[in-house]
Amino acid sequence: MVTSDRQREIIEASLELIHAQGIQELTMKRIAAAVGVSEPALYKHFSSKSDILSAVVDELEATRAGALEAARTAGGDPLAVLAAFFGTHARQFAKRPALMAVLFSDDLFRHDQALSTRVASIISGTQEMIRGEIEKGKTAGVLRPDVGGETAALMLAGGFRLLVSAWRLRGASFDLAERTEAFIEQALGLLRA
Repeated sequence: MVTSDRQREIIEASLELIHAQGIQELTMKRIAAAVGVSEPALYKHFSSKSDILSAVVDELEATRAGALEAARTAGGDPLAVLAAFFGTHARQFAKRPALMAVLFSDDLFRHDQALSTRVASIISGTQEMIRGEIEKGKTAGVLRPDVGGETAALMLAGGFRLLVSAWRLRGASFDLAERTEAFIEQALGLLRA
């Protein structure tokens, strides 16, 4: 668990390095240089690179939980919760592209089974949350009863992932938040009762 400003700085620097150079190039030496401290000073805050990467995964979990909390706090029916959830993610990714690069990198943690399992859990937890909101929408009568929760969740998450990929490739000419809002509105429109 991150407890200090320096630890937060180390995590942000690690995220940026992963985003810019890939995880293969992430070393304690490069992290220390990015933060502006000596390599031994990093060990005062994290015992290893693996511990830093674990904190990066913690950051992913916190981001997802924050987006879900914001969506549910905003209130409304399940469709409003889903729209708010994806909208919050789009804005967070636009502010912190490195976070998206870590979450959507398929093989980022493949050499660390514990971290790979945690990232897979974040992804499956997100899918489960989306599916749950779809089922709530069906029960509330705002979504068609013939809509498959799993299929709809895959459609929404997969479409969002494609938007994020397009944004990543096109850069500033692609407004991720605006495109996400339009996509979610249209996709949910197809599912409405």
